[in-house]
Amino acid sequence: MESSNWNNVSSDYQKVFELGLSDYGKAFMQFVTQPEMLPHGGSVLDVGCGVGKYGTCFAGLGYSVALTDISENMIAFAEKNMAKYTTPWKTLCCDFDTASPDAPFFRGGFDLVISTMSPAIHSFETTQKMSILSHGWCVVAKFISWEQPLRDKLMDCIGYPDREKLADSGSDILQWVRMAGYEPKTTVVPYSWSDERTPEEMVNYIERRNFSGSMPEETRRVLLRFCKKHVSSAGTLSDIIDTQVVWVYWNTHR
Repeated sequence: MESSNWNNVSSDYQKVFELGLSDYGKAFMQFVTQPEMLPHGGSVLDVGCGVGKYGTCFAGLGYSVALTDISENMIAFAEKNMAKYTTPWKTLCCDFDTASPDAPFFRGGFDLVISTMSPAIHSFETTQKMSILSHGWCVVAKFISWEQPLRDKLMDCIGYPDREKLADSGSDILQWVRMAGYEPKTTVVPYSWSDERTPEEMVNYIERRNFSGSMPEETRRVLLRFCKKHVSSAGTLSDIIDTQVVWVYWNTHR
């Protein structure tokens, strides 16, 4: 997505943040805060931080936190969510592709650099830059499978492919890490969730996630009609997502 697209969906990410950390999120935090991966009181950089879901967790545990994202709205939400923490934290709205590792924001490096479910780490160059900024571990979390039965039905009924369900094997990041001179390790974990939405909320969500502009009115009517036919007795639809995630991690300390 371009920054404008991430801006459009930032409120969705904020709503998820306000629900609290999921079981998957708790497992991820437990993994990356192992003493051998992140020293007590250490520093963390989150590339593609979104609204600061993990940044707030690290800050709450006493780590210093640096957050970057390409979206101004995501960063604005992150700053709002981080505001109550007294441990050192900072934010930077930037495109990681063009960000210089020598910029003052990154000066000194970090004990841990993470990027979770973000397109920010998408090439050898960005993987190498991530490695340069760490004097300890790097961790990238990527979806490698994605099942979304309700959304598939919705997109099929209007004849649109759903760009969200695309995933890969994770082999690309493994290759880039090795090209950078490090040996990656991997852990595969399940990650599933369900959101309850009214028909109107579901149509609006589909519009934000899949249309660069406004959804055509006829498409909206078709979707809304479909959604209303499939609501539960509570008047909502269960948007169930089942995925698998690979954690790719490597130690840059030599």
